[in-house]
Amino acid sequence: MGAASAAVTQATAGVAAATAARDLVPEDAENARIRAADAEVEIARAALSGARSQLGAARAALTVACRAGDAAAADVERARAVVTGLEAARAKLTLTAPIDGAVAWLSVVRAEQVLPGVPLLRIADTSAWQFETTDLAQDGAVRVRVGNSARIAFDALPGVEIAGRVTSIGGLGVDRQGDVVVPVTIEPDEAMPAGIVWNMTVSVTIRPAD
Repeated sequence: MGAASAAVTQATAGVAAATAARDLVPEDAENARIRAADAEVEIARAALSGARSQLGAARAALTVACRAGDAAAADVERARAVVTGLEAARAKLTLTAPIDGAVAWLSVVRAEQVLPGVPLLRIADTSAWQFETTDLAQDGAVRVRVGNSARIAFDALPGVEIAGRVTSIGGLGVDRQGDVVVPVTIEPDEAMPAGIVWNMTVSVTIRPAD
C-alpha cells in the first residue's frame, strides 16, 4: 500500500503544479494556450482520481487480507484445541510404566475390556537380575550374612554356573509345608547366560563366612 500512497502524493503535487501553471496564463492569452493549460489541469486531476482509486483498492485488499488472516488464526486456535483434546483423551487410554524394560507377560489382547485391578502385563527390567531362595531353612539362614558369596546354577542350562553374592536376608520366616524358611536375595556378579528369562528356576549354593 506504500506505493499507492506515494502515487496519490505525486498526483496531488501534479494537480497543484498544473493549477499553478494555469493561473499564470493571462486572461487575454490565446485560446489555444488557455485550452492547453486547462487540459493539463484536467489530466492531473484524472491522474489524482486514478491514484486515489488505486489507494482505495489497496486499502480494501489489505482489509480483506487482515480478515482472512484473523480467520486463519482462529482456525489454527480451533485446531490446536482439537489436538489438545485428542492428546488428553489418548493420555487417559495410555498406560505408562514406572520403569524401563521389556514386556515379559501380557494377559490381554487388543480391544479386550478389563476390570479395574486386573493385572494386564509384567515388565522385566533385564538391566539387573536377582534371585530369591524359597527353601532355605531357618537353621541354615542364621549362618548367612549379607555379602556372602554364592554360586548360581541354572536348571535350564546344566553345567552352567555363575558367581553371586547375598544382598539381603528376609526379616520374617515363612511357614512352608511345616518348615520355616527364610527368603534370601542373591545378585549375580557375572554376566547372565543367554536365554535366561524371569521365573526360571535356579539352584543357589551360599558360602557363609568363617
